[in-house]
Amino acid sequence: MSWTGRRRAFRVLLAGRACIRVALQGHQPFMAAVRAVQETLAALHGGTSPRALTNQPSAALMKQVTREADYAAATRDYLGGAG
Repeated sequence: MSWTGRRRAFRVLLAGRACIRVALQGHQPFMAAVRAVQETLAALHGGTSPRALTNQPSAALMKQVTREADYAAATRDYLGGAG
């Protein structure tokens, strides 16, 4: 069975059982992340100030990906505080 055929069979199998989708995007997203890390570390090693780094994520994105609201709620619940 070809790679395309296997992907389709896998998708059909999963969709028939659990109604889910699988996105096979290859290695490119990971490779882009590796390059971003390498460029950032090279800039820092070369003397660039952390504040001068470009392509920083927005505060809203960082709150989303770090699940800031969930963390704050869990911390509050664990410590027994309000607010």
